[in-house]
Amino acid sequence: MKYLSLIIIILMVFIGFLITNYTDTQAQNTALQTKVENLQRDNQVQMLTIQAQEQQINELKIKDSEILIVPESSDWQIFEATVYTSSDPGCNSISHTEINIEQLDKYFNFCAVDPDIVPFGSIVIVLIDGKEVPFLAVDIGAAIKGNKLDLYINDYEKAINFGRQNLIARIIGKL
Repeated sequence: MKYLSLIIIILMVFIGFLITNYTDTQAQNTALQTKVENLQRDNQVQMLTIQAQEQQINELKIKDSEILIVPESSDWQIFEATVYTSSDPGCNSISHTEINIEQLDKYFNFCAVDPDIVPFGSIVIVLIDGKEVPFLAVDIGAAIKGNKLDLYINDYEKAINFGRQNLIARIIGKL
């Protein structure tokens, strides 16, 4: 009986030890889970902050690209410009004025215009990256109405990357 009481006491101490360790482990797991949740929340907040900052940067880039400084000379105008290639749907290498622009593009720059605004044969000087680039108005396009230019380049990838931009241009006369 004496041994039985001793064994029961030892078992009770051992069980108490196990319960204490289990409770401590559970508390540690809860603390770790809370830390993980806090880190995840902090990470989400940081990601949202980064996304908001990237959006602000993109908005500033858009606003910056929309700011055009028009030279003092009154013949400069703002045109909405796009770029096309002869491989675009509905396009080919023969312009509206029957010039093979693909064959001659290594010698001249060509553009599509609204002939009511820019007469065919006009030289259009376009400010691109601070440089005056001459284009010969020889083509039209279904969407080219008013102050719009469609600049021809023979590089499809560059045409896609150009997108739609507001550029400053002037018409310096007909050939």
